[in-house]
Amino acid sequence: MAALYLIRHGQASFGEPEYDELSSKGRQQSVMLGQSWHNLPQPDKFYTGDLKRHKQTFDAFNTELSSSSNVFSLSELNEFDHIDILLTTNPKWQTTQDIFKAFAHREDAKAALTDVFNQALSEWITNADSPAYQENWHSFKTRCVNGLHKMISQRAAYEQHIFAFSSGGVIAATIQYLLSLSDEHTLQLMQQLRNTSVTKVLFSGDRISLDYYNNYRHLEKVGASWSTYR
Repeated sequence: MAALYLIRHGQASFGEPEYDELSSKGRQQSVMLGQSWHNLPQPDKFYTGDLKRHKQTFDAFNTELSSSSNVFSLSELNEFDHIDILLTTNPKWQTTQDIFKAFAHREDAKAALTDVFNQALSEWITNADSPAYQENWHSFKTRCVNGLHKMISQRAAYEQHIFAFSSGGVIAATIQYLLSLSDEHTLQLMQQLRNTSVTKVLFSGDRISLDYYNNYRHLEKVGASWSTYR
């Protein structure tokens, strides 16, 4: 069977004006993943989403691995728009700046923003078909599943190990599809995914199955502080 490795990006800049940028820890997490992969199956093909954090994670990973396999961009691997979700769920905010101003002077700014975001995310999923969002939960899930099938259908016969750099929401929605999980369980999975964790999917013909989920052993080896969620 061939394998698709879904890799969540390294720690981004949550709570900062530019979220779509790896933090210094996020870059090092990605390097550590590459270092851990030398004695594991080598990639035959790479995919990344269009977001900077996806491409930066791949670049740092491959700095260590030095693979010359082809790299393709796939928009289906892009994460949901968390800013749109926050603004739609909280009408008192009209722009990104309004969000940051609301938390700027709080000592617990990132923790408070995380709580608000988790609530907004829950409402987005509950209102799965709402036209208020630029992309609702139902449409997002459909896009993620389409991306999975696209990567599988584009595989050449010799390509046994395909790597895709993406985000937590995309990976969780893919697992939901494979395991027929509820939306509630999918949200729980999404919130458990560690930065640079690896989820492995096996496929052959019409058969697609989950082999393992959220493997972040390369981070556990160096200490608990490296295992980040956001």
